[in-house]
Amino acid sequence: MLTDQIEAMWISRYDYQPGWYFNKHHHSYFQIIYIVSGSGSFYYQELEKQLSQNKLFLIAAGESHKLAADQKNTLKTLDIKFKIKVDQFASRVKMAAGEYNDLPQVKNLLGQIWQEGRKKQDYYQELVNSFLLQILINILRVNSNSSAAEKEAAQRPGLKENTENQLCRKFLNYIEENYSRELLLKDIASELGYNQSYICQIFKENYNLTPMSFLYKYRIQKAAELLKESGDTLSQIAGKTGFKTVHHFNRTFSKYQGQPPGEYRDQHLLAVRRDIYLAADFVNKNRLQKQK
Repeated sequence: MLTDQIEAMWISRYDYQPGWYFNKHHHSYFQIIYIVSGSGSFYYQELEKQLSQNKLFLIAAGESHKLAADQKNTLKTLDIKFKIKVDQFASRVKMAAGEYNDLPQVKNLLGQIWQEGRKKQDYYQELVNSFLLQILINILRVNSNSSAAEKEAAQRPGLKENTENQLCRKFLNYIEENYSRELLLKDIASELGYNQSYICQIFKENYNLTPMSFLYKYRIQKAAELLKESGDTLSQIAGKTGFKTVHHFNRTFSKYQGQPPGEYRDQHLLAVRRDIYLAADFVNKNRLQKQK
């Protein structure tokens, strides 16, 4: 049976308070996020999409992503995480990963999964997996009916695969591999074989940031992860994320996060979370943060 190929592990109704977000992460399972109401941003492979009511994102296993509520409105979502046990079916679903609009039947099915998981009556897991299978088949049908161009846009939100996108991806890859070292734009440009002014122009057009601002934001993101997940001192974290001094690290972290790193580490995370575990051995590791 097709339902034997999938396993729903967890579903939740989240209320992301204004300015709150999940940091960039990836995991070994698939995920669907449905926007019930509100607005914000969704980052997928370093590229950004705007969130609005009734949008849906299918996230493939292993793909980096991040979600953020805007600064004014609460963002409400229905969120399910699941495994696909058969490689062939997993490949088909992975090819359909991306953004979808106006799939009311999916919202209804997610609601039914939520109710079954909450009540946990006899055979609820079988019903949950059957509802999840219907969701995936609906998405695959929409994807298969798309034109080739529409399908590519759904699978990989973001920039077109052109020269500008290639530059951005090369720059992002370089930063990911070298952010802990001392970096100057002229040296990065030389390594990548591009003119400094051209890099600045493309980043301004696509990210509304200078390349070096992007670098600092990336470093602060990595520092935030270490503050939450490691016992390293501030001096050690500063060194690991490319800052020469703790003073420079403290000042830059406060600029981008709105609070010093020590306070950030101590802060209790606040948000409305209503988690329902559908698989007894599943552990949800995502943690919320607050934007500056």
